[in-house]
Amino acid sequence: MLSVSRNVFASIFARIWSGVMQFAFTPVYVALLKPEAYGLVGIYSTLLVSTLFLDQCVSPVLARELGRLGSREGTASEMRNLLRSLEVLSLATGSLVGVMVYLAAPYIGGHWINAGGLPRDEVTSALRLMGLVIACQWPNNLYCAGFIGLHRQDQATNLRILFTTLQWAGAAVLLWGVAPSITLLLSWQAANFALFSAMLARRLWRLMPKASASPRFDGRKLRSVGRFALGTLVIGMLASLLTQADKLLVSKYIPLDQFAAYSLAFTLASPITLLVAQPVGSALMPHFSRLISGGDRSGLAREYHRWAQTISVLALPMAGALATFGKPLTMLWLGRGSPLVDPLAILLPWVAAGTLVNTVLMTPYVLQIAAGWTRLAIFKNVVALTLFLPTLVIGVPRFGPLMGVWGWLAVNLGCYLIEAPLMHRRLLTGELGAWWGRDTLLPMVVTALLFGGSGLLAAPDQSVWSGLAQATSTAGLVLAVLVALLPYPRAQAGALLRRLAAAR
Repeated sequence: MLSVSRNVFASIFARIWSGVMQFAFTPVYVALLKPEAYGLVGIYSTLLVSTLFLDQCVSPVLARELGRLGSREGTASEMRNLLRSLEVLSLATGSLVGVMVYLAAPYIGGHWINAGGLPRDEVTSALRLMGLVIACQWPNNLYCAGFIGLHRQDQATNLRILFTTLQWAGAAVLLWGVAPSITLLLSWQAANFALFSAMLARRLWRLMPKASASPRFDGRKLRSVGRFALGTLVIGMLASLLTQADKLLVSKYIPLDQFAAYSLAFTLASPITLLVAQPVGSALMPHFSRLISGGDRSGLAREYHRWAQTISVLALPMAGALATFGKPLTMLWLGRGSPLVDPLAILLPWVAAGTLVNTVLMTPYVLQIAAGWTRLAIFKNVVALTLFLPTLVIGVPRFGPLMGVWGWLAVNLGCYLIEAPLMHRRLLTGELGAWWGRDTLLPMVVTALLFGGSGLLAAPDQSVWSGLAQATSTAGLVLAVLVALLPYPRAQAGALLRRLAAAR
């Protein structure tokens, strides 16, 4: 069985490759499709994430239950039946969501999206194809959760790299060589995701422990995990509203070309989530579940702080670079003459700050889910929504996209100041001070001071390459200071240096 660290790094490697593909080919898509048509790609992402809460009663259950059952003898049949049962539910749910998006396409295209100069028929056709893409992509989440529960993310890494390359590079070749068409792009994505889902399913079933009987749908097993599944479903639904309400409202009140800038600001900040929060969180959930099940509180506290510090070290240099040197980085990415550079530069610091706070909240959230305690997250999301939605409805038409990103930051700061203390009081009594002070707040202050000073030294007419060099060097300095400052990263760095010295 792979260690937690190796699981994290296997997942990070695949996500790094995904990030490389996304950042390499997004400017190609924007240039070939033009900003208005590319805004529909942002609409697809919003639709997908807005509906993914329905997967929260399936994939987290599979990861958690496989992690728990895998440490016991004689559970092979139970594990296989669980996978088959959740597989049926996932395929049915994905198909239903795809059909709903297809049927709603004329209304969304005609009455919600501000299409600007795009013909309504073209927008409606693209939206219908989005339903097909969502249905083909949907099972990926379940199968990836299965690899997580078995602690074999390494077995999914090569498939993810292959199909991510096909997804991004193949689409770019088609757009350039055949036609710069959003429908062609979405058709390619649907075919790619369908094949990826089939390959993931085949490999996961081969990894499952062998049993004498064939796997079957087990309604009794589903009922036994129903309470946890219902809790994660409600959390996912409320979290989806919190994270996507701004995008849904912004897409209604601004044209698609401006929505493209709003969507791309979150894309630029996404490496903080994709490379840090998601791989660490997915590996920690079954790990925390085993520690809680074994009653090892001291081990749980140690692992909790260890990974909280790791998240800070990995996330803060990226967030600081985006917040301080967003404009030269955007010009390097999209090109100096892109009309999206200036609106992106305004939005990016706020998006990066909100994404950073959301990322450092990953360890408290994962601990809640691993413990099966869903009520706090539900209550927090309900309270946040009652404040967030009216603010967006009033503020977005008046202040535009900035109100959306301000709201994103405010929601995450509220969780940091209110939800985290409540979680620690129940699950890790006496550990809040260390998490707040040493693991998160101190690294944030140090990062803000170093990047703030570097930003003050930057020339007003700084070139793209000068900005890139300053952002990179400052991020490297922040990384080195945080590694030296925090106990666990410092110990890991020392061990690595000793191994390198011994190897000589």
